[in-house]
Amino acid sequence: LGYKETLQFFLEFRHIKLHIQSNIYKFIYCSFISNNLEIIETIISLNYHNDLDYNILFDNFCIHGNIKIIEYIYEKDNSIDLHNYLNLKKIIKNKFYDIFLFIIKKQQNINLNYFYIKEFEKIINENYFKILLNIDEENILIFYKFLHKNSLIISTINIYNLSNNLISYGQINKIEFILSNFPQYIDFNNAKIINDSFKSHNLKCIKYIIDKLNKQFDDYKYNILHYSYLHGVKD
Repeated sequence: LGYKETLQFFLEFRHIKLHIQSNIYKFIYCSFISNNLEIIETIISLNYHNDLDYNILFDNFCIHGNIKIIEYIYEKDNSIDLHNYLNLKKIIKNKFYDIFLFIIKKQQNINLNYFYIKEFEKIINENYFKILLNIDEENILIFYKFLHKNSLIISTINIYNLSNNLISYGQINKIEFILSNFPQYIDFNNAKIINDSFKSHNLKCIKYIIDKLNKQFDDYKYNILHYSYLHGVKD
């Protein structure tokens, strides 16, 4: 039996149901600790509780990284405050980017005071490259619109280094997407960009950057061969 089926089996016993009923809030909390949406839904569906504070549930369980549970909580109460600074900090630092994107889609305006907005801005900048490396173009669009809407500033050094980071991971499509839609966030003037393109181990990426800089491929072929030899790149 699976977890849900096992729970439903035990719920057939009257004394167990009575025990759950008399300790319903403890069982609800434990169901969320299980990080299993089917268990949560089964316990909630018993309808033994009078009221639930979904803000507290969100605060406690957003850091477990289960987007389905977060969606469930929000479905139950879409008035909850998704912009608690400590929650946002934990979500981003734990790389729960699907939850972060869910939050900024559902509540686009940050409900924080000036101090925490600036602290949140720092968190965004500290994790800027990781966020962009791990979300697709559609969500990059949502992310940048969120930045604009809330006047969140990306540091000059991050703008300066973005193309280097993306090209080193071979993400030409993202560079082109940002260049086409948000050119103010990308720069090709970093002196290390050609060397960083070598890290992609992808000739297409190297040629792409050389073309962007209006340079000649032949001027760098020996650098490419030297890098390839040192790092065992054969293609």
